[in-house]
Amino acid sequence: MGLFLMRVSLRAQAMSKILVAPLEALTDPELTDQERRVLLALFSYRGRLTENVWPTREQIGERANIKDLVAVGKRTSALAKKGWLKKWKVGYSGHMTYTMLFPVRLETPVDTIGEPLEVESTSNALEVKSTSHTRHNPPPHTRHNPPTALNKPINKPKQERGPFKKPSIKQLIDFKNEHNFISDPQDFMNYHDSRGWTVGKGPMVDWMGAFRRWETNEKKWSKANGRTGSSKATQNYLDINAQF
Repeated sequence: MGLFLMRVSLRAQAMSKILVAPLEALTDPELTDQERRVLLALFSYRGRLTENVWPTREQIGERANIKDLVAVGKRTSALAKKGWLKKWKVGYSGHMTYTMLFPVRLETPVDTIGEPLEVESTSNALEVKSTSHTRHNPPPHTRHNPPTALNKPINKPKQERGPFKKPSIKQLIDFKNEHNFISDPQDFMNYHDSRGWTVGKGPMVDWMGAFRRWETNEKKWSKANGRTGSSKATQNYLDINAQF
């Protein structure tokens, strides 16, 4: 849906009215000349915060240059059937209220962006002129954003842990050397062999994490006692697990 800017000159009131309306209001092939003028007159009453307008038939006829008020009513009913508006009346003597719409039959996947237009009303016809070459972006609700590699959500498969597998002494030695640990891998393995490779009351899940905690305890005890052995680390690790 393209938008265009119009200036409607009202001869009787010696004033101008600025309005914004869909470009299709001028290009819809199903509209008659009077229907088009009534539609543009209604758009001239639309504000920035609402799509509802409530001019009288006299006011619509004056801006559309139609003197027959019955014809004005027929034209608004025809516009409602063609999808351009919805109208209703509150109470027996209340004014007719119009809600401006955009016909579904004219919607396209990517709306056309039109040139701003200037429309001047004369006693017999409407003159349409281009005011500038500035292109206006369509409203946010009309923009078409097809899925791309940048905005398409990525569903990563959830990784599940397999059953725990006891490490070999070679794996422990390689892990120690890779991280420059001071702990004795054999002490670590002997301790957990005696406990059935459990942590607290449950089975061990991550032996690497357990080895890191063992190393932390080893460094604390070695620093406090000036030793490099693993006996104190083993005792401390045992005390920690006894708390679970």
